[in-house]
Amino acid sequence: MPTQSFEDTQHRALKAIADPLLPRFDRLVRTYVLLNAALFTAMFVELVLLLFFFTFLAKSALLAFGLALFFLTIFSYFMLRLYYQTAKPQQLQEIVDQFVANYKTLYAYREDQPEHARALASACVHLSDQLIGKETQYYPPPAPFVFATPYLEKMSSWCHWQDVHRMRELLVQASIEQHLHLVRQQPTNLVIHATLANAYLLLAELYLLPASSPLDSLDTYKQTLPAKFISTSEKAIEEFKIMKEYDAKDPAPYLHLAAIYHDLKRPLEEIAEYEALLQLDPANQEILYKLGCRYFDEGMNGKGLRIYESLRQSHYKKADLLIQKYGSGSLTLS
Repeated sequence: MPTQSFEDTQHRALKAIADPLLPRFDRLVRTYVLLNAALFTAMFVELVLLLFFFTFLAKSALLAFGLALFFLTIFSYFMLRLYYQTAKPQQLQEIVDQFVANYKTLYAYREDQPEHARALASACVHLSDQLIGKETQYYPPPAPFVFATPYLEKMSSWCHWQDVHRMRELLVQASIEQHLHLVRQQPTNLVIHATLANAYLLLAELYLLPASSPLDSLDTYKQTLPAKFISTSEKAIEEFKIMKEYDAKDPAPYLHLAAIYHDLKRPLEEIAEYEALLQLDPANQEILYKLGCRYFDEGMNGKGLRIYESLRQSHYKKADLLIQKYGSGSLTLS
């Protein structure tokens, strides 16, 4: 009989931990939507009945009773909304805390064992990845109505996107906590700083909303994401700067920093990282090409042309693509 691999063992253990918790998460996010739907339906039915039987009800005390019932339903809806806005974030955090606690119990977690913290951090990210796309899967249609799948998926996404996103955010934050624990144990270990920086990047990616996000443009949750993206990216920047401080000849931190500055729309700092990279590896044509693109984007056409000539003379395949960017940026003295 073939020996079970470590990955298979890890997967089975994580499944044993997550399986009881994911239905709890599903019940939590469904309950809010279903209660809202029930109250909206009740308000609609009550309003229709009041309007339809208004003439009859006006002749008796039933009109006052009907109006009282209608306003009670409205009041219940707002009270329910207030309750869930307060309680649901804490309930989501409790699920994540329970996952972490169950994992520690199963693996006899020890604070003084770095590999335990790394494994738990990986488990949190793995569970977060399992939730990708889950917001579209809550209301599958019966077989005869499979044609309605796209519409139900959109409705499900609109109802549950925020909850799934928040759960993934909490799981990645739990992973970051484990990386921070490792840094406190081994402050000068560059591998640990690299994994912490990558964890921050993973969290920052969550704050970059896709164009198809169902959240309304005025939604307060969506409005907080750009600030979270910037804050988390800054933390990743600090970790990569630490790596540069300890090993200035490693190109990886420079590449990561250039990519982060690009996402943050800080082109001058991105250019500085590419220029530093060229000092480490002057013959790297791909870096030259990227630097040339940034020069043209920022209107530094003189510097961009010098790079173009260098790439053209070396017959680099992207030289023609680079010159197409000439004139694409604002004019700047170079």
